[in-house]
Amino acid sequence: MNIRLATPDDLPAYYDHMLRHFRESGKDGDFIFHPVLDFEDWKKAEQVATMLEAISAPISGTTWQRIWIAEVGGEVVGDALLRASHMAATAHRCQFGIGIERAARGQGVGRRLSLQAISWARSQAELSWIDLWVFAHNKPAIALYESLGFRATDTVVDQFRVQGQKIDDTQMSLSLAR
Repeated sequence: MNIRLATPDDLPAYYDHMLRHFRESGKDGDFIFHPVLDFEDWKKAEQVATMLEAISAPISGTTWQRIWIAEVGGEVVGDALLRASHMAATAHRCQFGIGIERAARGQGVGRRLSLQAISWARSQAELSWIDLWVFAHNKPAIALYESLGFRATDTVVDQFRVQGQKIDDTQMSLSLAR
């Protein structure tokens, strides 16, 4: 397995991975793990262009993103993403998320991707915190985040309604104190 920072050339394969991963949510015995409902309507070229702008943006702004990918046999099977908080007053914080396709889960991929993203964030003088949101019923993800040093700061009851289910959302944060 190869884990690395995504390049512009990786974005179409990353997009395809996102669609495969989103399609797994709540299917075939899997629990619901994301609230994105309109992904089937996305246009690949538009999404890739938007991602290209974001991964090219300097982290001093409010539109940047950095994506790490996990590949097996040249196919993206997992990702970690850090992105700007979208407000100048919160530029010292970034948002985190990971997505691991079912076939790659339970192999340490999420941990490896997370550690690379956290290490990168710690190397950025502008950043002090990483925040994430995770469905409160996603115990494996919460256990991973806690093992990485994230701490729960709040839970919003009934934050999402997905596939007819009421879903609580837990916010977690990691200090990047150096």
